[in-house]
Amino acid sequence: MAFTYDLSNDNGQMRFYLRDRVEASAKFTDEELAFALSEAGSVKAGVLLSIRVLMMDMANPDYKADWLSESNHADVLEAMQKLYDELSKEFGINSFAVMIPTVYGS
Repeated sequence: MAFTYDLSNDNGQMRFYLRDRVEASAKFTDEELAFALSEAGSVKAGVLLSIRVLMMDMANPDYKADWLSESNHADVLEAMQKLYDELSKEFGINSFAVMIPTVYGS
């Protein structure tokens, strides 16, 4: 899994918008960003698609058997939806319909 952060290329520009700049805590590989770019057709649309992927990941409840608790990430999902909406407007891109799935326990 490769990681590069170079603002002179598309992957680096996507990482800039996604705040995914540190390899140790990276959310995406270079290959995943290249795929998002290929699917979406532009850096900014690729950023929106990547945010959508993060939202889908966060929509899954996090069960911790040792504490018998559940984290539903509802606050994070709400913040990500707001970010997505703001960037969609700023970028002038409304091509992705994002719906936050119902999170159990919210």
